[in-house]
Amino acid sequence: MATTEELKKPSAKRTRQEIDSIIEQWSKSGKTKKDFCESYPIKYQTFTSWTKRKKKESVIKERATSGFIPIEIPKATRTVFAEVKLSNGNSVLLYEYVGTAYLRMLLG
Repeated sequence: MATTEELKKPSAKRTRQEIDSIIEQWSKSGKTKKDFCESYPIKYQTFTSWTKRKKKESVIKERATSGFIPIEIPKATRTVFAEVKLSNGNSVLLYEYVGTAYLRMLLG
């Protein structure tokens, strides 16, 4: 847990361990980031960048150990995402990704 001295230390002089300790203290405090920063001499923007970096590192670490590779799936668009041509000559236009179970149910 971060000590009062660590919290009063200028941001540029904080070690990674001190930053992690401050983030942990905030997460246990139940306060919003803004309220936590107002309680101590920490700039809100600086603290937000610390928490974003910590979250990103956590996601990267999780992905590295999961064995899966992340993919980007586009959100719903106004253009056709995929077209399924049926044997009777009809086609089904999909405007966003749908799971295979849904597609099987749709095409029955």
